[in-house]
Amino acid sequence: MVYTRGFFYELAQGVTFYDSDDLGFFKTTGTGYKIAVGRWFDPIVGLRLSATASEYYWSYNTTAATEARPSYETRYKGSMFAGRLEGLVNPLNFFPYWRQVRHPFEMNIAVGGEYGWLTKYIPGTDNGLKCNYASFTGAATFLYSMDKETSFFVEPRVVVANFREPYVNVAREASFTETSASISLGVRVCAANRKERASWPPYIFEPRLFSGVQVGGLKHMRSVNTVGDFALNYSGQFYVGYHLGPYVSLKAAIEYETLNENKYGSYVVDFMGVEKQFTALWQYRYNLLNIKLAYMLNLSNVYQKYDLNRKFNLFVEGGALYSKCMSDNARIYSGELEVGSSPRPLSAANPGGAPALLLGAVAQYRINDQWSLLLEPEVHYYLKNGFIGGEVLSPFNDVVAKVSLGTSYTF
Repeated sequence: MVYTRGFFYELAQGVTFYDSDDLGFFKTTGTGYKIAVGRWFDPIVGLRLSATASEYYWSYNTTAATEARPSYETRYKGSMFAGRLEGLVNPLNFFPYWRQVRHPFEMNIAVGGEYGWLTKYIPGTDNGLKCNYASFTGAATFLYSMDKETSFFVEPRVVVANFREPYVNVAREASFTETSASISLGVRVCAANRKERASWPPYIFEPRLFSGVQVGGLKHMRSVNTVGDFALNYSGQFYVGYHLGPYVSLKAAIEYETLNENKYGSYVVDFMGVEKQFTALWQYRYNLLNIKLAYMLNLSNVYQKYDLNRKFNLFVEGGALYSKCMSDNARIYSGELEVGSSPRPLSAANPGGAPALLLGAVAQYRINDQWSLLLEPEVHYYLKNGFIGGEVLSPFNDVVAKVSLGTSYTF
């Protein structure tokens, strides 16, 4: 038998969709995250426990156009946080000849349930909708094994959730059922058993310095988004780190981010020597400089064994950063109908600086002993309320999610 009887661990990130009566399918697109632990009991049957978080657009409102201003489309976001328990089946291992030989491709079918917390931004209310929910979920996981321990996977999933919302004027609740879907990309690391670990050759660890660069995109997690001019959000960073041991590394980085936000705002124009005030949609651009310090844990070495020749390594990281807005500017929405000369926004755009916490994962592919390629999803949670501004997912402060690609050189 070539399956692993021990535990396995998964990290995944992807896109989510919501079956909305108002919005088109792709207009509901949001982001989802998953961390999971599971175990195969035999070649066919297993169990997986997951913690998940997702967000999506569920509805919208259109402001009617007038002679002086265009129509605006504002989209409202929902979020789900849950624990999930699933049974796993490997249908390919029903065939004896298949499970006697290791294959690069595998498939798992997952069926189970989840229980969690659901929120929705509802305009005109103080807190929107917040309630518990229970759901049925099913997924298919398609895996490609990079080696005996590490697999990358694609996982399409459907979630059918049921929740109860209390009426305002009577003592009873209404029951609702909603459907969402997701497609996730992730990595699975299998933990070796004692016999396997004992058979691997021992390697002597040598502390080493590493450095590299990364570029990527980012997204501000807002509960309300008004559709305006498109602008690319991007980031770039240079980092230096040190492998203190086979499991632990430290990393310091300097990062530059450009973040664009569409917001309503008041502005003034000069009209025949007199200042006139109006309201319009603006696009604010924030240029942020981040100083970051992170602690990295090599999960591949924790759940396997230190292997100097391993091609793929999976790290998780946690740490802190300080973000400083170096510059900002604002431009009025190109679709505005009547704009005076030299409009000036009244609101103070520059948010200053703020500390934040960071969590992330790093998937490393070693080209050789010095050079590596990296894929890094990361989340920043700002400790200063309203640092970037706009409506955020209650009850949280500003959250920025980013994904980066890069390279690393080990000295």
